[in-house]
Amino acid sequence: MAAIFKQKYTGKSRDGTRFTRETSKYYIEYRDGFGVIRRVPGLRDKRATEAMAAELERAAARAAVFGRPVVEANRPILAHVNDYDHHLTALGVSDRWRRETLARIRWIIDHTRSRRLADLDAVSIARPLTAVLDAGRSARTRDAYLLSIRAFLRWAILDHRLDADLESISRMPLLNDRRRARRVRRVLAPAEMVRLLAAARARPVAGAGRVTRPERLLQLERIGLERALIYVTLYATGLRRGELARVELRDVELPPTGAGRVSVRGKNGRVEVLPIIPWLASELRAWVATMPAAPPTAHLFRVPVQLIKSLRRDLAFAGIDYRDDRGRTADVHSLRHATATFMAAAGVPPRTAQQVMRHSTIELTMNTYVDVKTLDMVRALESLPLPAPIIGGSP
Repeated sequence: MAAIFKQKYTGKSRDGTRFTRETSKYYIEYRDGFGVIRRVPGLRDKRATEAMAAELERAAARAAVFGRPVVEANRPILAHVNDYDHHLTALGVSDRWRRETLARIRWIIDHTRSRRLADLDAVSIARPLTAVLDAGRSARTRDAYLLSIRAFLRWAILDHRLDADLESISRMPLLNDRRRARRVRRVLAPAEMVRLLAAARARPVAGAGRVTRPERLLQLERIGLERALIYVTLYATGLRRGELARVELRDVELPPTGAGRVSVRGKNGRVEVLPIIPWLASELRAWVATMPAAPPTAHLFRVPVQLIKSLRRDLAFAGIDYRDDRGRTADVHSLRHATATFMAAAGVPPRTAQQVMRHSTIELTMNTYVDVKTLDMVRALESLPLPAPIIGGSP
């Protein structure tokens, strides 16, 4: 028999005296179909709460007869999503990954108009996935939605919330298979990098037209300087745009001379300490010196979310093509590709390059991030130990 009651709670008034009061709504305590005692909030009206308690007891009886999946599959689907949220939190995934995954799941649920867990199937899921492509999103984005809802349903099945199999959904193909090429990025040549940095510094002033106020001119010059430093910091550290955007002044160690260090939180959620080469450390020391009043929690740079828009304008100002004749793009992430490529060209051991790039595998560093077209194959072959000349010819 379910129990209906108002919970009591204690508090302290403004004058310091303690009091005990009852909640305005009733609570229901009952034993579900698996013998577990549960307490759920009811309503302020006692009769309406009694009706809720009767329905909970009938659901518990059905669960005892038909099993948990039948009852769970007919619960509101958003209740399962909230439970999945707690599950992901317990697994220790990063907050960003968890939020993005749950947002995709809720978007699919909203577009399938599903109210219960049992309403989701391959046919209903296919419609919103097609809508993702119709909206102009990439195949990779569509696959991210499919993988998110697939993982959610797999969890529901393993947790005995859904009596079904994933075979029909698992047969839905990934349009952007890992075996297919992703966006191919173009690594800027050293001379192009110099032109880009010069353009980044000059474009804010050049694009403003005639500037008469000295303070406005200084502001524009600072914008250009900051953008050039953002580009060169991404290139000289291998940081991702989002990682650099989160770096605060207290995260950077810049001794008076020599190399420095920066603490960053990677996309896996772990905090890692990365070196800053002496040349960049000198540049950053000069930059930080221009912010004497900034608190330790201030960001090192104001990195815009749409940094790609500024980069494309700077590339155009420098006369550098954003996309070459082979379809490769020089976007923000290509600066990170340049880090890996020029380390490989300089003969840095792959294991060391992997550590700098913070990749899970050497294959990712060498096969995806290194632009093999820029490597000096002649110098690589000349590094082989060769015997004495056989015929006696000269090179």
